[in-house]
Amino acid sequence: MAKLSFYERVVVASCEDDPSFVGKAGHVLGVGEEAGQQVSYGVLLEGSSQVICFSEAELRGTGEIADRALFYDAPALRIRVVGGKGVIVD
Repeated sequence: MAKLSFYERVVVASCEDDPSFVGKAGHVLGVGEEAGQQVSYGVLLEGSSQVICFSEAELRGTGEIADRALFYDAPALRIRVVGGKGVIVD
């Protein structure tokens, strides 16, 4: 189960793949929770236009949650599952 939330501001605590990311901050825009795998996060680093993938162990959450509108122009959709199918909720 993911410990960090969507749009939460995080700081990169470690990164074996690219140590230059350590100390940089960004916001969680994606969460990968596949059974049997460690949780991963897509993070938009501040000052960048690219989302970078990190493991949960590499990030430290700040508890600050940004407004979704800072990242997306379209309004959020609410979906309810009915009979195994997704239905848009007004």
